Amino acid sequence: MAGMIAGLVLTSTFITRTPAASEASERQPVPTFTPTPPASGADYAAAATQAQTDLAQALSRVGRLIGTPKLSDAAWSGDVHAAMARVETAYESLVRLQPPDGWASFHTQLARGAGDCSAAMRVLAWAL
Repeated sequence: MAGMIAGLVLTSTFITRTPAASEASERQPVPTFTPTPPASGADYAAAATQAQTDLAQALSRVGRLIGTPKLSDAAWSGDVHAAMARVETAYESLVRLQPPDGWASFHTQLARGAGDCSAAMRVLAWAL
C-alpha cells in the first residue's frame, strides 16, 4: 500500500507541471524492446538506466497531458493512454532484466518502484 501511495505521489508530482503548448497534441510511439539478460554489471546498469529513462519520460508525458485535461478530446485520451502504456513497457523491461551477482537487492527495489508507477497508471486509466 505504501508503495502504491509513493507511486501516486510521484505521478502527482508530474501532473502539476505545466506543459509547453506544442506538447499538448504531439503523439509519441509506444516503445517496444525486449532486453536480453545482461552478462555483466555494466550491461545490467546500461539496460536498467535505459528502462528508467523510458519510465521517467513516460511519466513526465502523462503529467504534462493530465496537466491540461481535454477529457472530450479523443486524441488527448489516446495520447494519455499511449504514455501510460510506455510506463507499463518500461516496467516490464525492468522486470525482465536478470541482475548479475550482487545486484539482486538493487534490482528488486528498482522493479518494485517501477511497479508502483505501473500500478498508479492503472488507477489513472480507471479514473479516466
